[in-house]
Amino acid sequence: VAPEVQSIACVSPAETAADKFSALVWRILNDAANPGRRDRNLVRHLHDLAELSDLVHDQASFRELAVELLDADAGRIQNAPEWIERSSKERLVQALEVLELDGDYRDDYEKFVLALSYARDEERTGYDEALAALRSLADAIFR
Repeated sequence: VAPEVQSIACVSPAETAADKFSALVWRILNDAANPGRRDRNLVRHLHDLAELSDLVHDQASFRELAVELLDADAGRIQNAPEWIERSSKERLVQALEVLELDGDYRDDYEKFVLALSYARDEERTGYDEALAALRSLADAIFR
């Protein structure tokens, strides 16, 4: 490693993934309660989490920070206040259900990945693969 690399300040993959994980959950719940004003860019978090999954899946720091952020960010669900008092796990399960059942997220994801990636089709992380990675991270957090 080049000496200057050590001096570059970076955010850890675990911190980035935990932040994206929590952001995805509360924003999906907000969007589901207000479908006319959906944020079509939310799927970027899903894509990034799929790419980070192997790096952070087994890291205690990721799991601990994800739980902390899920709890701290609950109050940000302004469009669906009924979810604020629910457990982090319940909010996560609901967000996963929305992602699985609402085909608009799949469409948004495919458009996002197609515009973002120069990789060949077979090298791109598809929606089902990204959801599987998210489920795996959820299982790791709530073992």
